[in-house]
Amino acid sequence: PWQCNVALQSRMKRSPRTASALACLCVICTAAAIHCSVAPSARVEADVYLSSAAQPYRALWRECVGSGHAKLALRADYADQLKKTVVEAGAEPLVELSFMPPALARGKTTVFFYQANVNPPMREYMWEDLIHDFAVQVVREFGWDLVRNWMFEIWNEPNLAYDGLAGFLDGDSADYLALVRSTVRGMSRAASDLGLCSEPLQCSCAFRMGGPVTSAGGWLDWFVNHTQLCPGTVSSHVPDAAWGAGDQIPMSFMSTHAYPTDQGKLTQDTVQSWIGALHNAATAAANQSLPFFLSEFNSGLYTPVPEENHDNTFAAAFLAAAMPTLELESPHWPATLTGVSYWTFSDIFEEVLPATRAFYNGYGLQTKDGVPKAAYRAMEFLARAQNSSVARLPLHMRSANAACNVDRAYAFAFHGSATTHVLLTAFAPPLNGVCEFDIRIRLP
Repeated sequence: PWQCNVALQSRMKRSPRTASALACLCVICTAAAIHCSVAPSARVEADVYLSSAAQPYRALWRECVGSGHAKLALRADYADQLKKTVVEAGAEPLVELSFMPPALARGKTTVFFYQANVNPPMREYMWEDLIHDFAVQVVREFGWDLVRNWMFEIWNEPNLAYDGLAGFLDGDSADYLALVRSTVRGMSRAASDLGLCSEPLQCSCAFRMGGPVTSAGGWLDWFVNHTQLCPGTVSSHVPDAAWGAGDQIPMSFMSTHAYPTDQGKLTQDTVQSWIGALHNAATAAANQSLPFFLSEFNSGLYTPVPEENHDNTFAAAFLAAAMPTLELESPHWPATLTGVSYWTFSDIFEEVLPATRAFYNGYGLQTKDGVPKAAYRAMEFLARAQNSSVARLPLHMRSANAACNVDRAYAFAFHGSATTHVLLTAFAPPLNGVCEFDIRIRLP
């Protein structure tokens, strides 16, 4: 048997001030241990101090969530209904412009069971015309007042290669740059034809486009060297006159994908190393004042059984530790992080064949049958802290067991107008034991 518990104890003197504070203090605990055979034997005593300075809580994880292709609805009319329902619900799609239609592709290389063609176009003008027609159709169907706020990512992980195969783009960075240019030209022509702009740069920036949408934060410095920030973009402080007619491509944002497993095996340092990778992305984006968006993340890509990090409490503990930490660190980064998107909302998505089991370590927050997983519940906890400020609380721990150190635990306070939520998480990588904590909360 394995242990996975956080014990809470209140050992405070009941002064009138303390009693009043306790009436509005909520404590939420999460812990992670996956197939642990032996848990550390020593108990840990920890004091949590509520006196830390706080800053506004932006809930970046609420900005977006990944999902499967609309065609998973099986019928074309269902897919159209689904797209309209999403828009009517007030959601704004983040559109991924990929993959290549076979009739336009210069090769036959495909990935996944649905045969996504990963080749560049035979001729750039073919892709440009397709993008033009697509943009015109979207604006005519949904209206410019809605579409002007949508984000359009150009391709998906063009730098990814695995097992000696082509990955998601059977080409190199030069092929991707050509794809970006033809995409911008197609969108720009659509904006002009729809009467949305009059000047070339204004037309190129009418739609919110971004890239390089790479795996593991790759190609960012290279991409920034070939782009410029669209005038008027949020966080832009550069006057329009500063934009020349050079070879740089106008972009509205920079996006990438980053998973904890990009750095290798999941370890005790997973949270900080993952956030460090995002900080590196912010540093690259700052070179052109580009805001950036993390359009894919979760607690780690597939790991060998029996770890199964997506279906167990590890995913919840990762979110409980990483999301508040990201809230506290990202405002001090050199570029603006505008949001993060968990991949994916449901285990029903297009990269794999339909699952035969409810729990198969799929990426989703929910199973294929709609059963919420631990990660979903962690987001429920984090959602309770809306309209609040957040602070990381110092932990003073006492343990004779070296394995039970302060790096294994996180404590955060979310201060609302009338309530303070304290979130405690005991974070440990899969296959590691989780220490048992006695928590003593001290009020200022």
